[in-house]
Amino acid sequence: MNEFADNQDVLDLSDFFSKIYKNFYLIAGLSLCFAFIAFGLSFSFDKQYESNAILKVTNSSQTMNPISSNSSLGAIATISGFSGSGANKGEYVMEVIKSRRFLETLLDKEGVLENLMAVESFDEESKSIEYNGFYDDETKQWSRPKKTLLLSLLGKNFITDKPTLLEAHEKYKNIVSIYQDRQDKFIRISVMHKSPIFANDLLMLIVSNLNSIESKKDFLESREALDYLYEELDSSILIRDATSKLIESQLQKQMLTQISDDYLLQYIDRSYIPERKSSPSRLLFLITGFFLGLFASFIYVFFYKEKED
Repeated sequence: MNEFADNQDVLDLSDFFSKIYKNFYLIAGLSLCFAFIAFGLSFSFDKQYESNAILKVTNSSQTMNPISSNSSLGAIATISGFSGSGANKGEYVMEVIKSRRFLETLLDKEGVLENLMAVESFDEESKSIEYNGFYDDETKQWSRPKKTLLLSLLGKNFITDKPTLLEAHEKYKNIVSIYQDRQDKFIRISVMHKSPIFANDLLMLIVSNLNSIESKKDFLESREALDYLYEELDSSILIRDATSKLIESQLQKQMLTQISDDYLLQYIDRSYIPERKSSPSRLLFLITGFFLGLFASFIYVFFYKEKED
């Protein structure tokens, strides 16, 4: 019985390779045809450039807590925000960068909204961006069609002439990628865009803007904390020493917000203007097209042509 099964397998394999041999030119021709079509199709996609950087969360935003957390005052300081310890700063950084509120601060910068929402192409010779019909670079005005039948069918009706924050956020999420490595805890961020210059500029703007926002926020919080602590300094002799240590911690925090540009994030590997495109990959299109053609030719040879014969 086993010998019969083995012979049957040999016959099946022999028949399989025989069909491939007989239809070799058909299979090869169809596979190459698909490959060249896919390769040609790759030229219809705009070039995309990726700028990336590696960052670490600095200790500037985390001042040392001078009071033991085991003491009752130390516990109160931790709850009140006077302690430098807390949740994973890396996760906090990633969520802030991905938030709509943070994007809103970026959109206040000149050139960000139009480069995010209205880029048609990038001229490699002049190193300049060409905008689509929705934005006039000379007048700095937006003009988008509203509620036409064709746009309704395409699902692209625009509510306002100028893109809204929610529209910009959808685009922003598609081009900005950020994650934290579980082992070294470094944060890796990348920006993909048609313009290599804007990709790099936006990434650097994200980092500098976040550092600026966090340093200003911590400075104001520290100033309010100091105002409170100075008022309480003379209220009780028993906690005067502990209060003095809290004041010292807040003064240190204020100092760091003023002297450090890399207050929250510091570069390990700084971003640069990319010299080569990241996508589309012509080779990947070619290989994918070839295997699609190979698959299609096999289906034709082993199913449809066999029925015809």
